[in-house]
Amino acid sequence: MKLSTSILVALIIFSISGLTIAESYPNKPIRFIVPNAPGGGGDLIIRIMGQKLFAVWKQQVIVDNRPGGGSVIGADIVAKAAPDGYTLGLVSISLCINAGLRKTLPYDPIRDFSPITQISTQPHLIVIQPGLPVRSVKELIGFARQKNRSLNYGTSGTGSGAHLSAELFKKMAGIEMTHIPYKGTAPSMVDLIGGQIDLTFSTLLGALPHIKAGKVQAIAVTTLQRAPLLASVPTVSESGVFGFESMSWNGILAPANTNTSIIDQLNREIIKSLQSPELREWITNDGAMLVVGSPAAFGQLIKEEIIKWTTVIKSAGILRE
Repeated sequence: MKLSTSILVALIIFSISGLTIAESYPNKPIRFIVPNAPGGGGDLIIRIMGQKLFAVWKQQVIVDNRPGGGSVIGADIVAKAAPDGYTLGLVSISLCINAGLRKTLPYDPIRDFSPITQISTQPHLIVIQPGLPVRSVKELIGFARQKNRSLNYGTSGTGSGAHLSAELFKKMAGIEMTHIPYKGTAPSMVDLIGGQIDLTFSTLLGALPHIKAGKVQAIAVTTLQRAPLLASVPTVSESGVFGFESMSWNGILAPANTNTSIIDQLNREIIKSLQSPELREWITNDGAMLVVGSPAAFGQLIKEEIIKWTTVIKSAGILRE
């Protein structure tokens, strides 16, 4: 079917305007919304990345910390910002968990954002207390299935990534365990070391000092690949629960309808900055792994994670807020 002259002219004008926008971008400082307090791993990565981008663009990257609301406050600012490429946001798996955990959100986690790239992924660890008579995932499952055995596990809180990771593990392993929520990773580790709980699903950095000190033992990581900082610890999937995968991750979004030329430019320059030796080392030392890709790939991850964790939330009967 032939296009009319007016449509062809409109398409040409649109294409030229898009190229013009991309060529002049950025011509002023870029605001980066970080939904956490200053000093955290994601916050520091964005600050180092901002320095790398300044060297290329000669425009300042201003980090705007907006903690609170389980990252909803920060995400909402990005969703409602002008789609001009000058407001970007750091997001994590909480973007997808909130979609299933909260009855209402002030934004749509898919429709109201333009994905740019994932930047990292981080496993949870299954960590056991010294007195538990198991040394592997297989032994843990066998122990949990014995009559009159009751296991309890701690996490950093109800609805956290660690909590949902444990609920997915219970379902796939076919076992029962009782959840003990804590206000953070540190207090759960204190009780694990003291023998008040049997195991935890913990962040790598939260558990690593205690693992190195021999106070607790990590028996598995929850990603499909082993963690570089604990390369001797097997994955849950290779330990018998085939296909199990649970991870925390970070990524970068822009408001929906941001010009695709700007999105592609941001994708290229952000990935280039993240692949610098300095940032690679920082991400690894933060217990994470560098994972970057196309905007489409990150968008697909978000959609899949929303479906996955909403299913786990409903299956586990976790009360929605």
